[in-house]
Amino acid sequence: MIVPKFVINPGHGGSDPGAQGNGIKEKDLNLMVALKLGSLLQARGIEVYYTRTTDKPLTLEQRSNYIVQVKPDAALDLHHNAYNGQARGIETYRSAFNAKSKKLAEKVHPELIKGLGMADRGIKTKLYPNRSDWDYYHMIREPQRKAGIPVIITEAGFIDNTQDAAIMKRADFSDLEAEALARGICAFFGVSWELNLTPILGPPQATVAQAQAWARSKGAHQRFIDIAQAYWHYGQLTNIRPEVLYAQSAHETGFGHYGRAVHPEQNNWAGIKVGREDAGERTEDHETFATPEEGVRAHFNHVCAYVGYEPIGKPHPRYEVVKSMPWAGTVRHVEELGGKWAPSPSYGERIVKLLNALLATPAPGEPQQPELPTITRRIGVMVNGRMTDITGYLINNVTYVPASAIVEIAKGQVTGHGDHIRIIL
Repeated sequence: MIVPKFVINPGHGGSDPGAQGNGIKEKDLNLMVALKLGSLLQARGIEVYYTRTTDKPLTLEQRSNYIVQVKPDAALDLHHNAYNGQARGIETYRSAFNAKSKKLAEKVHPELIKGLGMADRGIKTKLYPNRSDWDYYHMIREPQRKAGIPVIITEAGFIDNTQDAAIMKRADFSDLEAEALARGICAFFGVSWELNLTPILGPPQATVAQAQAWARSKGAHQRFIDIAQAYWHYGQLTNIRPEVLYAQSAHETGFGHYGRAVHPEQNNWAGIKVGREDAGERTEDHETFATPEEGVRAHFNHVCAYVGYEPIGKPHPRYEVVKSMPWAGTVRHVEELGGKWAPSPSYGERIVKLLNALLATPAPGEPQQPELPTITRRIGVMVNGRMTDITGYLINNVTYVPASAIVEIAKGQVTGHGDHIRIIL
């Protein structure tokens, strides 16, 4: 299977704010939408690259050169518009010379109109002055001219128009725009939109005993087996699925054996680093917690920063570092942890594999009572001169009757328990 490659260029950045108006800075909105879009595409198997993931300035040449260097199947130059305060709506620019750019625009633009409810200004082309063979916009022209890469520019609304700005300032606008863009891009690549992602939030789908049984089957250290109770305790407090974090801890600690940079005495179940942004991979670059239970609380607090929940008690310093990330509070699925919790895009998929093994482990239950034979026989029994009929079970041509029935007839007593009982008649 060939994995599609896609580059997202969030326009402007750093000292270049882009369009401004009505309390909105284009550079910030561009980046917010770009990162959410990237997560949606990655979750559907598309390989995503960004020209920027932070608020930094880049020249047009740096951006287009990066696209040419990556050699993606297509790219998006993501913008929001401004003009005279009166203009409204969404417009999309494509190359006049690239059929795939036309197709991408035709897939993306209708999704934006449908998803955002803004006026439709259409799909457009624009030529360079006095050049009938060049597109006007650098970000469309140069990747197409140098490498035949299809690029489109989206301008999703006018920041300086009060009506468009009111829509842009809604809490869900960036989510809606990212989804509309992602749906169009998936349609362009022929990638299914529907998928089964693994939620981080919700009630547990496994029991503590089930998780411990799974851990034992994997040769886990006793410390890892014992700490399971704490995971289910904090899961109940937070509505974060404890089995998800327990599976992640299995990955991070080698089922409690550790063996890498983090040591057992650090009580760090999730590989959480110290508060410095430049923290590396040494032992001292990872947090140490006072007790194993404190390490579990820190693990849940760390995930709280990812999903947008308030922490339990005072959080560790790294929590604030995560909270400062542009994507903080947006993560909802285990698969989205790739490229965020760890650099590898497949990190979340590895956690899901462990989680599925945990969920497939049979839950320890109560000892089952042996099934009774299905053939019964009614016989007469005489006890202490008293005759009565009792229904028994026929096994190998012998009828067995419950001892309790005999005791009841004789008005006797039963003492003891388990395999050792005494019947007094």
